[in-house]
Amino acid sequence: MTGHAATSGPFALPAELLCAILAYLPLKSRIAATHVCWSWRKVALQAAADLWAQIYWGLSELSSPNALAARLARAGGAPIDLYLNLTPRQLLTVIDIVAPYIGQLRYLRIRLGRFSTGAAGPGIPVNFSGETAPLLSLLTRSPAPMLKFLHVSVVNDSLILFMLILNKPLFQNVTPNLAFVNLDGIIYIRSDARHPTVSILRLGSRKLDLPRHLGQLLGPFPGLEVLDIRSGRYGTLSGSMPTMPAKLRALVLRSMTSQPLPPHILALIPHQGIKQVEYILEGDVNQILVHPFPTSAESVLVQDLSRAVETYIDFRPTDREREDWDDDNLDDFVRGIFTEVIVVDDLGAKRVFNAPHMLFMPDFLNHLHVLSITDTALYIWYQRRRRGQLRARFDTLRLINVYLLDKVADYATDATSHSLFFLPPPYPFVFDAPFLETISLTTHEDVTIAPEMVCDFLVYFLGRSMAPPLDLLELRNVRILEHCVHEVARLTLFAPTIVFYGEGLTWEKDVAHLALEADIDFR
Repeated sequence: MTGHAATSGPFALPAELLCAILAYLPLKSRIAATHVCWSWRKVALQAAADLWAQIYWGLSELSSPNALAARLARAGGAPIDLYLNLTPRQLLTVIDIVAPYIGQLRYLRIRLGRFSTGAAGPGIPVNFSGETAPLLSLLTRSPAPMLKFLHVSVVNDSLILFMLILNKPLFQNVTPNLAFVNLDGIIYIRSDARHPTVSILRLGSRKLDLPRHLGQLLGPFPGLEVLDIRSGRYGTLSGSMPTMPAKLRALVLRSMTSQPLPPHILALIPHQGIKQVEYILEGDVNQILVHPFPTSAESVLVQDLSRAVETYIDFRPTDREREDWDDDNLDDFVRGIFTEVIVVDDLGAKRVFNAPHMLFMPDFLNHLHVLSITDTALYIWYQRRRRGQLRARFDTLRLINVYLLDKVADYATDATSHSLFFLPPPYPFVFDAPFLETISLTTHEDVTIAPEMVCDFLVYFLGRSMAPPLDLLELRNVRILEHCVHEVARLTLFAPTIVFYGEGLTWEKDVAHLALEADIDFR
C-alpha cells in the first residue's frame, strides 16, 4: 500500500496505519469496517495479504463452503495461510474449493477428525479409504511452490487412530520452499519423493516399526535438522537401524501411552552424536509409574554424553495442579512428580527428560556438579523437608544457579508466592552440600533485595556458616539493598567475594521447542 490518506479531512489516516489498526480486529469486525466508508473499504480490500490471507475454516455453524470460497477469492494473489478443521463429511466439498489455491498456499494445516462409528468399533470410519481419499489427493495432485509449512492430522478426540499411506510424492515433489512438515496418522514412504529444503519433520503414528520404516520415512528429507517422533508403539525394533540425516542436530522421542519406552528400544535408535535429544512421556500422569532419575531407559540417552557438567531441574505441574497449588496440596510435588530434567555436558550436548520422576533419591543427587533450579522448585524441596523428610545430600555439588524472582511484582503483592526467599526464618536445614563453592542468584529483570534474605537462604536452606565462606557469590541482575550496613557486612562474611553482573543467566530450553510450527494468528 502506498502512503495516501485513507480518509479526507483533518482526521485522515495513512493507508498503512489504517491497515495496521484493522489487522487487530477479529474477522467479523474487519468485515464491518469495510462498510464504514468507501475509502476504508478500498484500503481494506486492497490489503489482501495483511487482512484477508490468514483463513481459519472449521467446525462452526457459520463455516459454510461458500464463505470459504469467498475468503480464498478475497485474498487475491497474496500468499495464503490456511487452517482447515474438518469432518470426513465436509472433506470432499472443501477440498474441491481449496485445490485451485494450492500454488498460492504458504501455510497449510488440516485437522481431519470426528469420524463416524462403524462396525469395526468406535472411532473407526465406516468407509476408511472413501472418507480420506480426497485428502490424500489434495496433498499430491498439484505443485505447491510457495508452501513453507505443512501440518496434517488424522485424529479422533485428539487421538491418532489411523495410519494412512501416502503413496505419491507430496505436491508432485514441487516444494522448493517447504521447511516444516508435520504428519499425524500418515505414513509417507516414497522412494522417489524428495523435499531437500525441509529442516523440521514431526511424525505421529499409532505404531512405528522403526527398523523397517525409519529409513524410508526419512528418505524424502535429506536436509533434516530436527526430527520429532510421537508414537504409541515403536514395534519390535529387531534388525539394524538406518543412519540419521547428516545435518540432524535435534531428536525428540515421545511415548503417548503413559508407558516408558523400553531401554532396548532407545538403545537401537541412533542418537549418538546428536547434539540435543529429548525424551517425553505423554499421557495421564496418574497412570504413570514414578521412578528415580534416571530410569534405565533414560540412562541409555545419558551415557553417550561426554561428561555431564550441569543439571537443570524444573517441576512442571499440569494446568489443573497449578491452579490448585497451595501449601496443603503438594503431595505430588513433594514426591517429585512430573518434572523436567536437562543434562548438559562439557561439549554442549544436551539431554532433556520430560517425565514423572522421583528427584529426591540420593543416587541421583550424589552425581550433581552444577545444579540450576528455580526458587519455586527449591520451595518444593523445603516443603518436603518441613514434612519431616531428611535433608538432601549433595556430595559432589560445587555450584548452584538459582533462578529467582521471575515475576517480582507477584511476590510483592501475594504472600502465598512460592519462593523460599520470602519465608520467615527459622526453618529446617534443607540442602547438605559440604563442597559447595559458588552460588549464583539470577533473574531476567533488575531487582534489589535485602542482604538478610540472602543470608537467611545461606544459613537455613543451605546450613552454611561463616567458616569456611563461599568462594564466590554471583549476583546477576540482583542488587543488594544497602540500607543496613551491618547486614551487608554479615553477608560479606559468608561470601567475601561478591560479583555483580548486569545480565541474567539463560535457562536451558528443552529440545521440543525447536520443532514448533509457525505461530499464526487465525482470529
